[in-house]
Amino acid sequence: MSLKLLTISSDPTVIRQVQSTFEPLGCEVGACPDRAEGHARVEREKVHGVLVELRDENDDLALIRRIRRSRLNATTPVVLATHREDATLMRTGFSAGANFVVGTPLSTDRLRSLFVVLRVLMTRAKIWHVRYPFATTIHCTYGDQKFDTSSVNLSERGLLLEGEGPLGVGERFQLEFALPRFPRRIQARAKVVRRDAADRLGVHFMEIASDHHQALQHFLSEQLQN
Repeated sequence: MSLKLLTISSDPTVIRQVQSTFEPLGCEVGACPDRAEGHARVEREKVHGVLVELRDENDDLALIRRIRRSRLNATTPVVLATHREDATLMRTGFSAGANFVVGTPLSTDRLRSLFVVLRVLMTRAKIWHVRYPFATTIHCTYGDQKFDTSSVNLSERGLLLEGEGPLGVGERFQLEFALPRFPRRIQARAKVVRRDAADRLGVHFMEIASDHHQALQHFLSEQLQN
């Protein structure tokens, strides 16, 4: 899957510039000239980056705040593009949730430089949400009970498990499992956040050591590249 950037701009020139620069670099660019549609899309569509061209300060800053509150795109990197050289606007843009504030017009060189940095954050946003098929034995400890179950998929945030065992939604427990090419078992404190129609458990990692988290990131990055 390629990286997806949503460009919210009513200026066809801005959209063409972003598409002509980013698409040859392997990024899928979606165009959204309507602000109201932009508000709707960030709620229903997962993207890996958003570029908002400032036209109406109040509405566009509200849009960035909405992105930060959205279920799908709360961690998605946001670029605010503006023709105004205004330090107060820059501070307000960052405060609203923008990761970058860039000046317009958007030259090819400026967009290429932006993409070098933005691609790192977009890739991280993609890894954060995507779940990879991952079937292995998960060793669980819940109070004084120990039991094994099987995983269905894995993300940086957690696992989907088969529903065997005593766990219910809201329960916290300790888990560990083997990760390819990592010398020790991954260990984490986890919480059951949902049970799906197939009686499988969605669990989020609540506490995980930094080296174990880095091993997960490395493994998932490899799967993304493959």
